[in-house]
Amino acid sequence: YLWFYVYLVTPIANLNNNVFSVMPQDNLRLLFWLLVPSSMGKYFLPQGLGPFLVQPTLTVCTSYVNSYLVAGYDGMLLFMTLQQLLIAVVAAFAVRERGSAKFAALSAVVYYVGLTIFDNPSTYLITAYLSLVVIAHSLWSSWRRGRLLSVDHE
Repeated sequence: YLWFYVYLVTPIANLNNNVFSVMPQDNLRLLFWLLVPSSMGKYFLPQGLGPFLVQPTLTVCTSYVNSYLVAGYDGMLLFMTLQQLLIAVVAAFAVRERGSAKFAALSAVVYYVGLTIFDNPSTYLITAYLSLVVIAHSLWSSWRRGRLLSVDHE
């Protein structure tokens, strides 16, 4: 029971710790770089950008801590909006799939959404590419069926 509780509250505790302990940079222009893999974003984000943890071994802190550190409360809201828009776009492409491809695409969306509880999934290369694969496969299979831009209602 205790492990489950610690795992559940650590992301929120670390988010609260940063909101109440760290002064944000108020730079909305940097938010875009939080939506790309860290292999690209690290060149544009400030050095040493990272959360102030309650306990160093409990490292998860939701996907919104860095957006707060970069741009404050407005940054968190804008980042959440952009991230939900990204999820909606990928989900829209995922539901266009058929058969097992639909299951795999929707599983990728659920994985992305679930990971936002613990960290920013966009910064992981595999998660960022997984979203692109869902979109690319949906477009490719629609093109093969001859219905690239039509909405498929099964």
